[in-house]
Amino acid sequence: MALLPIDHEAWRRAFSRVLWNGPPLSGKTTGTLTLPRPCHLIVAPGELGYSSVEPTEDYKIYAWRYDPTDPAADKPRDVWAAMQQQVTDILAGKEGPVASLVVDGLHKLYDLVMRVEGWTAAMVDDKEAGRQYTKYHDKFGTFLARVLGSGVSLVGATCYDGLEPVEPGVKGSPMQIFPLLPGRMAKDIMGMFPVVFHTERQPPNKYLWALKPQGKMQAAGMHIPTRYAAAIPNEIEVKVDTAGNVSGGWKTLEALLAKVGEGR
Repeated sequence: MALLPIDHEAWRRAFSRVLWNGPPLSGKTTGTLTLPRPCHLIVAPGELGYSSVEPTEDYKIYAWRYDPTDPAADKPRDVWAAMQQQVTDILAGKEGPVASLVVDGLHKLYDLVMRVEGWTAAMVDDKEAGRQYTKYHDKFGTFLARVLGSGVSLVGATCYDGLEPVEPGVKGSPMQIFPLLPGRMAKDIMGMFPVVFHTERQPPNKYLWALKPQGKMQAAGMHIPTRYAAAIPNEIEVKVDTAGNVSGGWKTLEALLAKVGEGR
């Protein structure tokens, strides 16, 4: 074990770990088109949102054919192993340069981890099955820690949002919006990413990234110094024009942070 002095460059790399969560069709995957290139999009097995983006020379997409309801489909353990190997190859530079790496669909990835560890649909109403979530959390968290701790300049992930009780186990507890992950992971995931955006769509072709929690929506926040947070608005726009060009998003945020950094 070695102590790692954190200079400003290392700090910025740690800051560039980003989670987008929101309802379906709210621009989570579309917004990744504003990230630094080359960008590599790892699609969690079972996730289909990548249909909203197109692969190019500097925006690569990796997906697996997987249907947990199909007995003839590849087994979860084999799919999990193949996905992890692909991530290893990307981090090792075997797929070319990497400026951004995104895992698309953490809610689907967590489902895969559960199935790898033996979960089945028949266990939905089994109260004892809840004891197994500790090992699901550990396997899921270990994978994420490996990706987040890599040397890639920007690492991101997308996830659906969902309602969580303010007081778990208390009947009638008010509900708040958090990332759609089981149990304590819905809140734990907020601590794994220094930047968490909540996404929403404004028809026809504009999406918003909320950067700060508001009301019952607690699925947004930033672990950054006050002087940076003060320069960032509550929302950032992502626009898609009629030709399919995407603007705003991360590029807007980067410009704001760079302006603040110049005055340090």
